[in-house]
This record gives sequence, structure tokens and C-alpha cells, in this order.
Amino acid sequence: MQYAYITTVQCEAWEGLEEEIQKDDRLKGVVQDLISDLISHKGFQLKRGRLYREGRVVIFRNSPRISWILQEFYDIVVGGHSSYLRTYKRIASVVYWEGVRRKIQEYV
Repeated sequence: MQYAYITTVQCEAWEGLEEEIQKDDRLKGVVQDLISDLISHKGFQLKRGRLYREGRVVIFRNSPRISWILQEFYDIVVGGHSSYLRTYKRIASVVYWEGVRRKIQEYV
């Protein structure tokens, strides 16, 4: 799977993600609610302190990691860059953050 190296080898890029989530009042509230009641927000889960939505890592809307994520997913295809749609599908299968489509359109 193409994403394996992003989720495992590049795991240092995910360090501190939990602290970043605390900067967003809504996501911070989701985390606090899930600590009390694991089913309080449909589609969201806490795994080892990290927030997921439908199995995808949740990224804070203004995360400094966004440019890294865009670069990695856009450049991952051997022999060239991906189109907007392919890049979007790859990112959306692994990462959840609001505004993802707009950011990809700006990047690609």
C-alpha cells in the first residue's frame, strides 16, 4: 500500500498531533466528550490519545502539517505528480480535516 510509509516510517510527522487538536475548540470538545463516553460523537474514535474520524487521522484545520501532507501525497506517485482527484482520494482515505478540497486545489 502506498500510504504505509506515510503512516509508519514518517510517524514522527504525527508527533504532537494531540496537542494541536487542543487548539480547535470543537475538536477539543469532541476529545473531551469521547473520554467520558466513547460513543458520544458518531464516526469519531480515540486511539492511544489520537483522534480519528471514520478510521482517518483528524488534522487541525490550520495544522502546519498540511503542507507536508499535500507534498507527500501529491509526489508519492512514481514517475510524476498526481491530478487533483487522485491526490484528494489518497489524502481523504488516510487523513480527515475540514477544508481539504480547497487546500488541494490551491496546491495542485
